[in-house]
Amino acid sequence: MEPDLLRPGAGGRMDLSLEGTGLAVRIRGICGPDDGELDGVTFLGQVHGSGVLFSPAGGEEGDAMVFPKGEGCPGLRIADCLPLIVVSHEGVGAAHCGWRGVSGGIVTAFLDSLPDAPLHVLLGPRICPDCYTVSEGVRRLVTQSDPGGEDGHPEGGLNLGLTVSRQLERWLKGRNYDRGRVTVTDIGICTCCSINYYHSWRREETLQRNLVWLASGTSIADGEDSCNIPCPLHHANHAN
Repeated sequence: MEPDLLRPGAGGRMDLSLEGTGLAVRIRGICGPDDGELDGVTFLGQVHGSGVLFSPAGGEEGDAMVFPKGEGCPGLRIADCLPLIVVSHEGVGAAHCGWRGVSGGIVTAFLDSLPDAPLHVLLGPRICPDCYTVSEGVRRLVTQSDPGGEDGHPEGGLNLGLTVSRQLERWLKGRNYDRGRVTVTDIGICTCCSINYYHSWRREETLQRNLVWLASGTSIADGEDSCNIPCPLHHANHAN
């Protein structure tokens, strides 16, 4: 698939069907959601931690949630942190992965909370390592939690997607899951670089948030203003 086909639609709109599940990941940036799109979607009171909730009603403090498949639609509010969506045979879940959560073990805690092996894992838009400059103390905390250490992280910066990907691969290997049966999709678009697509706290200290959630795949809108594409895909370029 050509890279330009993987760019978001107007205002950061993307709809990505997860093959074989009947589900889709929806991403909305500065365009915001359409009327009624968020009906039935559960959002937590995100606190940049590593807590995982099971079948929450919505509004509880936490940064990850898991539902039995068919019993909930998890959603995330994101500025520059990494949204992680997982679908298995029996469960669905979402995790808000910022530096505090990633260094504090949210990826492992979230994956451990799934009822069975993942089928699809999606890493959504987040700040890129060129934009994500951090203090040495923050950098040390995250790279110490990274199976690859400092390799791949720029001096004075962090690559959140790289650390989350490595933690995921370590988790799959540690549980002897067949990696060939897990589809990992990395959108790889930078929220900070993508001025015309996504909100970014680092860029403008906005209180607005990008939305990422899991929905029925049969309800994907089809139109020129939306990027409607099937997984798997990998897009590592920035949307400018």
